[in-house]
Amino acid sequence: MAKKLNQAEAAKLISLAYKIKGEACTTRIGQNLFNLMHQDHPDLAEGVLGTDKDFFYQEDDGKALDTFMTYFVEGGCND
Repeated sequence: MAKKLNQAEAAKLISLAYKIKGEACTTRIGQNLFNLMHQDHPDLAEGVLGTDKDFFYQEDDGKALDTFMTYFVEGGCND
């Protein structure tokens, strides 16, 4: 996997994901966050869909954020 995001990069994506959800109530945080990660860091998003690292379809916002932080952010549980 590519280099992980630092805490500031992660915070920016999370903030934008919540902003998008506030504007379009029909989207999920995991969906927004994955799309933003794919847009800004396609190397991280590559090969994730359908794996245990996939948070796109996660209905629970907390679980989506936990998966994102664990696998894609420096200092996560899998470092």
